[in-house]
Amino acid sequence: MAQTLERGGRNAVSAARRRRLAAIALAAAASCVVLSAGAACRRSPDRAALEALYAATDGANWEHSTNWLIDAPLDAWYGVTTDGAGRVTVLDLGEKGLTGPIPDALGNLTNLEWLFLHGNGLTGPIPDALGNLTNLETLFLHGNGLTGPIPDALGNLTNLRELYLGGNGLTGAIPDALGNLTNLEYLELRQNGLTGPIPDALGRLTNLRSLRLDENGLTGPIPDALGNLTNLRSLRLGGNGLTGAVPPSLGNLTNLEYLELRRNGLTGPIPDALGRLTNLRSLRLDGNGLTGPIPDALGRLTNLDWLSIDDTRACAPAADWLAAIRFSGRRCGAAMP
Repeated sequence: MAQTLERGGRNAVSAARRRRLAAIALAAAASCVVLSAGAACRRSPDRAALEALYAATDGANWEHSTNWLIDAPLDAWYGVTTDGAGRVTVLDLGEKGLTGPIPDALGNLTNLEWLFLHGNGLTGPIPDALGNLTNLETLFLHGNGLTGPIPDALGNLTNLRELYLGGNGLTGAIPDALGNLTNLEYLELRQNGLTGPIPDALGRLTNLRSLRLDENGLTGPIPDALGNLTNLRSLRLGGNGLTGAVPPSLGNLTNLEYLELRRNGLTGPIPDALGRLTNLRSLRLDGNGLTGPIPDALGRLTNLDWLSIDDTRACAPAADWLAAIRFSGRRCGAAMP
């Protein structure tokens, strides 16, 4: 994946040449080279897909585009890695100044395993065509300006281990189809405009190590099915409109280190079951409608560094273990603010 960074090349390319390169890319993406009347098209579909990406995302103004559009093996192009047959397996263009939509043609890179397009200025929807990339293991689209729903077609990517879509403008519900991604280890949908309930289907993702749904507009209860995710190390659901009780099933997540439920509308007592989370380091429950004293069971959490119940109706009884951690909240018997 190592590539030679261009040094000042972008400034050396004339505006006229940039326009010619973009025109070449547009023409190449629209059609392939036909050698004679009736002859079969011999253009590589991977080359055409990359040329379509260059044309759609203002490739002439990327921060790095060394060797793009030249007549050379594709692994000479910046950010591109190929297999022995010349098929693209890695496309790494994260934080390179891409702007515009993701073209449907990218779905023709059917040997692709890693796709990094994060931290750019990509806009428009996530195309259904990405659901054709069934060899994909990593998909990074976070930190762009993508809009519209998460397509059901992403549920076809059953080899996926990492899916990062956070920090966009995605809307609509979390599709049940994501529950098909049973090899997934990291799912990050934070900081979008997603609405509706957390689907029970996410409870099928039993290989998950991190689930981030924070800073959306999700509503309804925390589903009991999340208690099936026993490999989770981090569960962050803060900054939504979740309601109801904290489900005792979260006590099954005995590998959990970070549990963040802050700034929701959760009510009722803190369940004793959270006392089974013996690897927990941080528990954020602030900004909810929780009530009653902190259960004594939390005193068994010997790895806990931080507990916050600020802006709730819950309180902390006198307990020696609280003095050993960072605690934020009201003591039982103290007046409500």
